[in-house]
Amino acid sequence: MSASPSPDTVDTPHKKPCVPPVIIVLPPKPTIPTDATAGGVVAGEGGAAAAAAAAAAYFVSPLYPAEQVWRMFTTLCGHDVRANREFVFFITGKPAPYRHNAFRTAEDFKARLKALRPYRVDLGGVYTSPLTDDPILPDKLELSARELAFDIDIDAYDNVRECGCSEQRFCRLCWPLVNTAVQFICHRLEALQLKQPFVFYSGNRGIHIRCLMSDEWLFYAPDKNVREATRRMVTLDPLLGGYAIGSVRERGVFTAIISTILPVSQTTADAYGCSGSVPFEDGFAGWYALNHPRHFIKSLMGSASTQVGAFASRAARLVSDATISSAQLIEREEFTTLRHHVISALHELTPQTCDTGETGAIVKAALATMLPRVDAGPTDDPGHLLRAPMGAHTTTGRIGVPIVDVAHFYPDDCAPKLCRLPSGQITLDRMDLADTARLTMEEWVSNMTMFP
Repeated sequence: MSASPSPDTVDTPHKKPCVPPVIIVLPPKPTIPTDATAGGVVAGEGGAAAAAAAAAAYFVSPLYPAEQVWRMFTTLCGHDVRANREFVFFITGKPAPYRHNAFRTAEDFKARLKALRPYRVDLGGVYTSPLTDDPILPDKLELSARELAFDIDIDAYDNVRECGCSEQRFCRLCWPLVNTAVQFICHRLEALQLKQPFVFYSGNRGIHIRCLMSDEWLFYAPDKNVREATRRMVTLDPLLGGYAIGSVRERGVFTAIISTILPVSQTTADAYGCSGSVPFEDGFAGWYALNHPRHFIKSLMGSASTQVGAFASRAARLVSDATISSAQLIEREEFTTLRHHVISALHELTPQTCDTGETGAIVKAALATMLPRVDAGPTDDPGHLLRAPMGAHTTTGRIGVPIVDVAHFYPDDCAPKLCRLPSGQITLDRMDLADTARLTMEEWVSNMTMFP
């Protein structure tokens, strides 16, 4: 097989920038085929042992795209890392994961899956020395590289969810918070000229982002400080983390905030395919307010600003009225006044006013909801294990499918679920979704540098 073009010369599966659409409209919930559920959905039946057994059966079945997973994570940043990339297996009855596995061929990977029957597959980093079957003490291994990763979970937004959900529970009202965070991060990655990331569902309560074709300087950056600084730049975390803008101005954080939440040009709006359907002069803050009005209002209710606090209190009465839809809410005078006051404050933002005074209070309150809430561990720590895509989550039974249309993704609609037929065979409740996921995986790996 001839080598494919390098990542610098091929198009990624996503042709357009992954930016927020105008209005998030989720598709109707699909009907589950009766033949696939006649034996009952596996998740939640029989406890953790049964769920692990079902997941183990899935990993050794033709349903699991083992070859695509292996190919995707053994070619990183244009480099062949087959001998050095760590695969980690979680096995029923074993208290510790089975680590430091590397596979030179997809067939070797499949054979190990069949022999071990894991219920979960994770990914470690890339080591300086090849990993072999010979015993190697962990302290003898030196981590060389790992892709940049971002994990976003819905429970990070518990303090702004108005729907009654908390922890791992989610619904159609609160899940778009995760979608928005992913879109924001993808937009920021593009602004920082990092290549299009791979996005997939965790199988449970969140979405994962992997920069598999990121620039080499970042790929070969095992230093936690470098990765932490990158995370803060991408998520604009310094503003919310109690860091004074002046102390990090040299890293361009203030410029990043301005370019992200303030006006975008009409040319940019046209490129995003959203021209004329949202007041883009208000930038991302305006878009967020229109799409998440209840969360936007709640984020402002504790503002130290007397003026914005008064507006938020008036608008808060609308939030508590479940009979008022989001579309009706954004047309109300109370909300319109609040929104325009916040946008005006953002336009007046300067390094000097960002941390103090009324403008600073408004900005911090608004961004507390708008900016993504990322689990720092997977991003900052290059030794942190990462969940591999297309795995079966033992809590929900759902498959961690790749996501192309982030804006419209909702787990119940877009992620197939493990089921057991009356015959005892493991299958999926939506084979059409599973087929689409495998095709998406194949498209991604075909756009990465392959080797014979």
